[in-house]
Amino acid sequence: MNNIIAGIVCYNPEIFKLEKNILSIINQVRYVIIVDNCSRNIEEIEKLAIKYERIFLYRNEKNFGIAKALNQIIEFVSNLKSKWVLLLDQDSICIPNLIVRYQKYINMQNVGIITSYVVDQNTGKIFEIDEKKLENSEYSIITKCITSGSLMDVNKCIECGWFDEKMFIDYVDYDMCFSMQEHGYKIIRCKFEGLLHELGNSKEKHVFNKVFFATNHSPLRRYYFSRNIIYCIKKHRKSINSFKYLYKVLIRIVIVFIYEDQKYLKLKMAFKGIIDGIFMPVEKCKK
Repeated sequence: MNNIIAGIVCYNPEIFKLEKNILSIINQVRYVIIVDNCSRNIEEIEKLAIKYERIFLYRNEKNFGIAKALNQIIEFVSNLKSKWVLLLDQDSICIPNLIVRYQKYINMQNVGIITSYVVDQNTGKIFEIDEKKLENSEYSIITKCITSGSLMDVNKCIECGWFDEKMFIDYVDYDMCFSMQEHGYKIIRCKFEGLLHELGNSKEKHVFNKVFFATNHSPLRRYYFSRNIIYCIKKHRKSINSFKYLYKVLIRIVIVFIYEDQKYLKLKMAFKGIIDGIFMPVEKCKK
């Protein structure tokens, strides 16, 4: 049994999806850590955790957000002296040999995060979030990746300041990616489909002759998305292309306006997020 641990963050999960998630990874890792952010169906989650060996369940008394939950996982794994942790969302499904295929890269110099192609279960397409920078036929060095399906070096995560709990949710993963690179660490994407993942209720749309996805997230998520992009632009202004991320905010607004329901409320929350992001103070990340 390897010394890698998997961590799952839960908030009101569909139990059958969470169980599929657990079954896909539990025999590949040493332990599975579940951090629950005060789910309404916590009793069902507890029954599921008891059903399988090598699962630890942590219950938060309220929803602290994904960043704090991820930090709780990082702290737990660090205390167990494990160097690597596989981070997963509650509805993700790993391929059977994911860890074996990742282990090929864990001893590479200055690697902070290892990921793979993520397939969106709603569209059946690979969720591309960055251009490929080809260096090898088996992997690419990229600038960012989503949390789910990423194998992270725990010590490097701590060195980079932990996950930023001020962000709560949305862009928490990208913020860590930016911090990793600012500390001189690489993010590697292996060229195989390693994870099935649900990206909201995604539907493919075309804007300005380019393909985008209408994720149909809630108005609150629209708020955090806009706020946290602005926050990241300020926090990482020396290392990221600000105009590129402002463009992402604009595109999301256009997609909501054209394709999604609850347009007024979502747009209102998106613009509120932009304003709050402008005035949100940037401080050094602390656990």
